[in-house]
Amino acid sequence: MTRFLLRIMALAIAILLTSDMSSAQEQSFEYGIPFRAIRAADNAAYDGPGLTRGLGAVAYEFRLSETEVTVSDWRAFVTAFAPYWDGQPESPGLVGQWIRFENGVYVAVAGSEQFATNMSWRMAARYCNWLHNDRGTQRAAFQSGAYDVATFEPAAGVPGEITPFSDQLEHSPGARFWIPTASEWIKGAFYDPEHGGPNLGGYWLHPNASDRALQPGLPSDGGATNAGTFMDMPVGSYAQARSPWGLLDVSGGLTEWAQDAGTDRDIRLAFGTRVGGSLPEMYDRLDVMGGDGLAPFDSLAPYGLRIAAVIPSPSSMLVLAPFAIKVSRRKART
Repeated sequence: MTRFLLRIMALAIAILLTSDMSSAQEQSFEYGIPFRAIRAADNAAYDGPGLTRGLGAVAYEFRLSETEVTVSDWRAFVTAFAPYWDGQPESPGLVGQWIRFENGVYVAVAGSEQFATNMSWRMAARYCNWLHNDRGTQRAAFQSGAYDVATFEPAAGVPGEITPFSDQLEHSPGARFWIPTASEWIKGAFYDPEHGGPNLGGYWLHPNASDRALQPGLPSDGGATNAGTFMDMPVGSYAQARSPWGLLDVSGGLTEWAQDAGTDRDIRLAFGTRVGGSLPEMYDRLDVMGGDGLAPFDSLAPYGLRIAAVIPSPSSMLVLAPFAIKVSRRKART
């Protein structure tokens, strides 16, 4: 009887975690990284004016990390990848802005551990490979899984002219973690399956489940983003400014890499405002975002990463059950 009751309880937990997600936010953790489930598969694309028209439609369920990759996350990756790095150990292309190489050890600048960190697109791809391969320490853990780094050939061409890159355009089938596509990113930031009421999905204008712009400033002063300021803040500092799915720091932190390539295949796209960057009331808008990006091999790119991931299987969800949270949606603001 006890075993039977335990099986019933396990089934009930699985149903709780996988049902009625159109009216709830769902959180899970892997490697200490909080993820939010992005449900409502087969949603419509954004069809309003602006650069993002036609984006946002996603035919499957997936997850996005609640925040951007932090300096602490990146330090663990750098320490594991450093033996296979061909450059100098303190190269910004490896460590980013906030990590130093001191006495043979990689350390974060004091106080920066929970800041969002920057990296090139290719390093972001290696990070996804590393997660896919259970954060292994062998060279193979960084070489494939999400992206085949053998396709990352050096750029050739005439300076000042468009130079297409050879990098794998889309993540590999079966990848567990990857760089979000433009539509995945737009959906996670702006799409609300209850925008117009139950089962009436639509898009908010700003990434805080609202048509009102986020105000820059300190959280203690009522600010909702550090975009447009020069104040680096730990990720998650603006808990009141969440996307419809519960994502944090869509505004502010760092502009975030997307998987998509530009039309001429010379850049990878990126989305979102950043600290020290454009004012959110002008550039966090759904209808003006897009068209920004850099070459994937740009080692000094001031862009960060929000990780995309598969939805765990029901059996995996049972393992994650102690860390899963189902939160009632707050009333959206107009």
